[in-house]
Amino acid sequence: MAGLEQLTNKIVEDAQLQADRTIKQAQEEAQSIIDQARQRAEAQCDKIIADAESRARELSERLLSVAELNARKERLKVKQELIGQAFAQALDRLCSLPDDQYFAILSELIAAAATAGTEEIVLASRDQQRLPAGFLAQVNAKVKAQNLPGAMVLAQNPAPIKGGFILRAGKISVNHSFEAVLRQNYDHLAMEVAGLLFS
Repeated sequence: MAGLEQLTNKIVEDAQLQADRTIKQAQEEAQSIIDQARQRAEAQCDKIIADAESRARELSERLLSVAELNARKERLKVKQELIGQAFAQALDRLCSLPDDQYFAILSELIAAAATAGTEEIVLASRDQQRLPAGFLAQVNAKVKAQNLPGAMVLAQNPAPIKGGFILRAGKISVNHSFEAVLRQNYDHLAMEVAGLLFS
């Protein structure tokens, strides 16, 4: 009987050893699977973080670019407003010159603009009210000096302008108002004004 018991014990021992080896092997395989899964998860996590950081950098660069563009637009808008104000002030100063200076300039400009010497001169309402005596005679004398008839006349109705004049010959009107002259020369003058304001 002792031999049977020994044999039984040996079978049980071998079975236990086999079971222990199988369990150990299963645990090692399970640990290997867990380690591989952890490595894959870490790699995916690293990739997700790297992608997120990359997207964040791109978004940050885009936002910065947009902010810089908006700042440039705002600076340009402010500069344009300042240039517009400079033009408005120039127009106001020109229209506010003392009468003797203002009408001396106006008579020179009208004479220079005359092409037939018989045009009708349309002035601003304010200019009609403060027109100095002999102004038309002075203009016509300057026009005659250019070998033109010197038969220009003043229009009865004023023009809706701040200053300067409009010359009318029949159905043709040429706007020499200071507003129109500034508008026509805006691009050229704006560069000079910008140079003075922002240099």
